[in-house]
Amino acid sequence: MIEFRADGVMCAWTAESSCVEPRYNALLAGIEAVEAIAGFQKRYAQFSHSLRIGIEDGMAYVGHAGGGGHFVYSIVGDCANTAARIESLNKKLKTQLLVSASVLAGVGGLLCRFVGDFRFVGKTEPLSIYEVVASDEQASDAQIQLCQQFGAAMKVLSTGDWNKAGDMFAEILTEFPSDGPSRFHLERCRRCSAVPLVSDSPLVIHLDSK
Repeated sequence: MIEFRADGVMCAWTAESSCVEPRYNALLAGIEAVEAIAGFQKRYAQFSHSLRIGIEDGMAYVGHAGGGGHFVYSIVGDCANTAARIESLNKKLKTQLLVSASVLAGVGGLLCRFVGDFRFVGKTEPLSIYEVVASDEQASDAQIQLCQQFGAAMKVLSTGDWNKAGDMFAEILTEFPSDGPSRFHLERCRRCSAVPLVSDSPLVIHLDSK
């Protein structure tokens, strides 16, 4: 744990060069945190706090930063900023654990689903974002089914068939009414079927706020 930020914390798993181990450890920590909050809410139903986690991979400076006699131990770099943007994206998708595609590179044993290519404010290129649902060992049949159905709908969406993709997301919501990514894409399909995109892939979502 590097620092507290209001009601959030920033953590880092570091290595001298790019490798799988720190990314895998970060993913496991994220899954365990989600499971811990779920377990807490089962015991104390009166508390409905949610957890939002965003994980990014990249180069960063980890150490003391500041000036004028005020220094803090922190992470400085674009990947730290992007991780914060990914964390915030959970609000729109009603998810808890989102990561970039590079975080998952070479990592196995996890049930994940691609939720879209998001272009964050201030970025020129979209970033492929995945939801980490569970470890393969802990994944339920319902979670596996949801990911399969969602993946099929995203494949249709990639062709630009807004109406068919929208119907598929709507069908998912009949079985999984609280699924945030399906609702997000259903609403987007409805908008774009009325006013089609002029450019970009149907999978690219432009975000207009942080």
